[in-house]
Amino acid sequence: MTDTTSGQTAAMPLLYRNPRPLSAERHKNRLYTPPKDFRFAAGLNSVVICGNEFPLAQRFYPIVFTAREPVAALAVLGLQRNDNLFVDEAGAWADGAYVPAYVRRYPFIFMEGAGDQLVLCIDEESSALTETDGQKLFDQDQPTPLVAEALRFSAAFHQQAKDTTAFARALEEHKLLVENTANVTLKAGRHFSLSGFRVIDERKFNELPNDVILDWRKRGWLALVYCHLLSMANWSRLSELAARRIPAAGAADRPN
Repeated sequence: MTDTTSGQTAAMPLLYRNPRPLSAERHKNRLYTPPKDFRFAAGLNSVVICGNEFPLAQRFYPIVFTAREPVAALAVLGLQRNDNLFVDEAGAWADGAYVPAYVRRYPFIFMEGAGDQLVLCIDEESSALTETDGQKLFDQDQPTPLVAEALRFSAAFHQQAKDTTAFARALEEHKLLVENTANVTLKAGRHFSLSGFRVIDERKFNELPNDVILDWRKRGWLALVYCHLLSMANWSRLSELAARRIPAAGAADRPN
């Protein structure tokens, strides 16, 4: 997704700078401390979410779809590049707001290894990985329960992401995704325009044949469509959050 106030396109995978396969040989002397706050995610203006997250995410974020392959669902977190409106200066996520699984998974991630095999990796540049304080990743060359839980969570996320990709492909197959631009003007006069994402065309969705609707209902996809459509109301929430954080146009030039 592109913030046209900056002209910058997000890259994937977000957050990760140096993910390396987790192994006893490489990491047996490293310790792990869960991130104490969300400063590491303060620069995200959008993040991948899975279909099982839609019911919670739609209460707080606009849910959109990428304009390029592979199609993914995104929760929009901010109106401009490098600004997550849900993370404050102290690193706290907005009180009561759902924290996407992609963020909660960090610094662990599944990545493809030899022969397309999935390998559990850890971002070695994460501040959660230290040599002085925290929990062991390996005990006598065996993964600790911490690693087992990271593996379980990452595997579940990977499977849910695959299921969401199947849903997104069905949307494309039926030509329901259309390009969209979000134009937001704050009361203070600042204007923001975000593009490079797609939304479901509600009119085309309502024209789907009955057999497709029945199939989607069995798959649980109708709920995802409705969550997406309802989430569009959250652009106003982003406007409200931005109005509290972003100075009025020309404010930087005004005398104190």
